[in-house]
Amino acid sequence: MTFDAFKNRVLLELVPNYCGLPSRNMTPADFKQDWGKVTETDAIDFLRAMDSDLIVHVGDGRYRSPKSHAVELFCWEGRKDVRPRPFGLWAEAIITVAVLARLHFDLGWPKQLLGTQSVGFDFDVIAHADEEAANEHIACEIKKSVREVDGELCT
Repeated sequence: MTFDAFKNRVLLELVPNYCGLPSRNMTPADFKQDWGKVTETDAIDFLRAMDSDLIVHVGDGRYRSPKSHAVELFCWEGRKDVRPRPFGLWAEAIITVAVLARLHFDLGWPKQLLGTQSVGFDFDVIAHADEEAANEHIACEIKKSVREVDGELCT
Protein backbone atom coordinates (compact mmCIF):
# COMPACT_ATOMS: atom_id res chain seq x y z
CA MET A 1 0.00 0.00 0.00
CA THR A 2 1.15 3.50 -0.81
CA PHE A 3 0.08 7.08 -0.38
CA ASP A 4 -1.01 7.04 -4.03
CA ALA A 5 -3.33 4.12 -3.23
CA PHE A 6 -4.79 6.24 -0.43
CA LYS A 7 -5.36 9.17 -2.78
CA ASN A 8 -7.06 6.88 -5.28
CA ARG A 9 -9.34 5.43 -2.60
CA VAL A 10 -10.30 8.92 -1.49
CA LEU A 11 -10.96 10.19 -5.01
CA LEU A 12 -12.64 7.08 -6.41
CA GLU A 13 -14.62 5.88 -3.39
CA LEU A 14 -14.82 8.21 -0.38
CA VAL A 15 -15.52 11.43 -2.27
CA PRO A 16 -18.20 9.92 -4.55
CA ASN A 17 -19.84 8.26 -1.52
CA TYR A 18 -19.89 11.60 0.28
CA CYS A 19 -21.35 13.38 -2.75
CA GLY A 20 -24.00 10.67 -3.09
CA LEU A 21 -26.34 12.34 -0.61
CA PRO A 22 -28.39 14.73 -2.80
CA SER A 23 -29.02 17.22 0.02
CA ARG A 24 -25.27 17.89 0.24
CA ASN A 25 -25.48 19.33 -3.28
CA MET A 26 -21.81 18.56 -3.95
CA THR A 27 -19.86 16.97 -6.74
CA PRO A 28 -16.44 15.33 -6.73
CA ALA A 29 -15.16 18.34 -8.71
CA ASP A 30 -15.75 20.48 -5.58
CA PHE A 31 -13.27 18.39 -3.54
CA LYS A 32 -10.22 20.36 -2.38
CA GLN A 33 -7.19 18.09 -2.73
CA ASP A 34 -4.98 18.99 0.22
CA TRP A 35 -3.01 15.81 0.87
CA GLY A 36 -0.53 17.39 3.29
CA LYS A 37 -2.91 16.97 6.21
CA VAL A 38 -2.40 13.18 6.33
CA THR A 39 0.90 11.37 6.88
CA GLU A 40 1.86 8.39 4.78
CA THR A 41 1.74 6.16 7.88
CA ASP A 42 -1.80 7.27 8.71
CA ALA A 43 -2.86 6.87 5.07
CA ILE A 44 -1.54 3.30 4.88
CA ASP A 45 -3.07 2.34 8.23
CA PHE A 46 -6.36 3.88 7.13
CA LEU A 47 -6.32 1.63 4.05
CA ARG A 48 -5.54 -1.42 6.21
CA ALA A 49 -8.61 -0.63 8.32
CA MET A 50 -10.85 -0.09 5.30
CA ASP A 51 -9.64 -3.21 3.50
CA SER A 52 -10.29 -5.33 6.61
CA ASP A 53 -13.76 -3.92 7.30
CA LEU A 54 -12.73 -2.41 10.62
CA ILE A 55 -14.98 0.39 9.45
CA VAL A 56 -17.65 0.00 6.78
CA HIS A 57 -19.71 2.30 4.61
CA VAL A 58 -23.30 2.48 5.86
CA GLY A 59 -24.50 4.92 3.20
CA ASP A 60 -24.18 8.53 2.12
CA GLY A 61 -20.48 8.78 2.93
CA ARG A 62 -21.02 7.65 6.53
CA TYR A 63 -18.85 4.90 8.03
CA ARG A 64 -19.16 2.82 11.20
CA SER A 65 -17.13 0.27 13.11
CA PRO A 66 -18.62 -2.43 15.36
CA LYS A 67 -18.62 -0.59 18.73
CA SER A 68 -19.10 2.93 17.34
CA HIS A 69 -21.55 5.30 18.96
CA ALA A 70 -21.63 7.54 15.89
CA VAL A 71 -20.73 7.46 12.23
CA GLU A 72 -17.53 8.87 10.78
CA LEU A 73 -17.40 11.27 7.87
CA PHE A 74 -14.09 11.65 6.06
CA CYS A 75 -14.86 15.05 4.55
CA TRP A 76 -15.39 18.50 6.01
CA GLU A 77 -17.41 21.19 4.30
CA GLY A 78 -16.32 24.75 3.60
CA ARG A 79 -18.34 27.92 3.93
CA LYS A 80 -22.01 27.66 3.05
CA ASP A 81 -22.06 31.00 1.25
CA VAL A 82 -19.47 29.89 -1.34
CA ARG A 83 -20.84 28.15 -4.44
CA PRO A 84 -19.97 25.57 -5.37
CA ARG A 85 -19.37 24.77 -1.71
CA PRO A 86 -15.86 23.36 -1.34
CA PHE A 87 -15.10 20.35 0.79
CA GLY A 88 -11.95 18.49 1.71
CA LEU A 89 -10.44 15.65 3.66
CA TRP A 90 -11.04 15.55 7.41
CA ALA A 91 -7.64 14.50 8.78
CA GLU A 92 -8.87 13.71 12.29
CA ALA A 93 -11.32 11.09 10.99
CA ILE A 94 -8.62 9.52 8.80
CA ILE A 95 -6.25 9.30 11.79
CA THR A 96 -9.05 7.88 13.95
CA VAL A 97 -9.52 4.98 11.53
CA ALA A 98 -5.75 4.51 11.25
CA VAL A 99 -5.66 4.01 15.04
CA LEU A 100 -8.29 1.26 14.72
CA ALA A 101 -5.90 -0.54 12.34
CA ARG A 102 -3.00 -0.20 14.79
CA LEU A 103 -5.09 -1.53 17.67
CA HIS A 104 -6.25 -4.48 15.59
CA PHE A 105 -3.19 -5.44 13.55
CA ASP A 106 -0.33 -4.27 15.76
CA LEU A 107 -1.83 -4.97 19.19
CA GLY A 108 -4.22 -7.82 18.37
CA TRP A 109 -7.43 -6.11 19.53
CA PRO A 110 -10.49 -7.99 18.18
CA LYS A 111 -12.34 -6.13 15.43
CA GLN A 112 -15.74 -6.58 17.06
CA LEU A 113 -14.55 -4.71 20.19
CA LEU A 114 -13.35 -1.57 18.39
CA GLY A 115 -15.26 1.59 17.71
CA THR A 116 -15.16 5.28 17.07
CA GLN A 117 -16.72 7.97 19.25
CA SER A 118 -17.49 7.23 22.88
CA VAL A 119 -21.04 7.56 24.20
CA GLY A 120 -20.61 11.25 25.13
CA PHE A 121 -18.30 11.97 22.19
CA ASP A 122 -15.43 12.65 24.61
CA PHE A 123 -13.10 10.23 22.82
CA ASP A 124 -12.54 9.42 19.16
CA VAL A 125 -11.38 5.78 19.45
CA ILE A 126 -12.69 3.19 21.86
CA ALA A 127 -11.89 -0.43 22.58
CA HIS A 128 -13.87 -2.71 24.85
CA ALA A 129 -12.38 -5.56 26.88
CA ASP A 130 -15.19 -7.93 25.90
CA GLU A 131 -18.62 -8.01 24.27
CA GLU A 132 -20.51 -7.38 27.53
CA ALA A 133 -18.34 -4.53 28.83
CA ALA A 134 -20.41 -1.39 29.29
CA ASN A 135 -17.41 0.91 29.58
CA GLU A 136 -14.48 1.31 27.26
CA HIS A 137 -11.23 -0.39 28.22
CA ILE A 138 -9.30 2.04 26.02
CA ALA A 139 -10.44 5.55 25.13
CA CYS A 140 -8.33 7.74 22.88
CA GLU A 141 -8.66 11.34 21.77
CA ILE A 142 -7.23 12.08 18.31
CA LYS A 143 -5.51 15.35 17.48
CA LYS A 144 -4.46 16.11 13.92
CA SER A 145 -1.30 18.04 14.82
CA VAL A 146 1.23 18.69 17.57
CA ARG A 147 0.01 22.29 17.60
CA GLU A 148 -3.51 21.10 18.40
CA VAL A 149 -2.19 18.93 21.25
CA ASP A 150 -0.14 21.81 22.63
CA GLY A 151 -3.20 24.06 22.48
CA GLU A 152 -5.26 21.53 24.47
CA LEU A 153 -2.54 21.22 27.13
CA CYS A 154 -2.19 24.97 27.53
CA THR A 155 -5.87 25.77 28.00
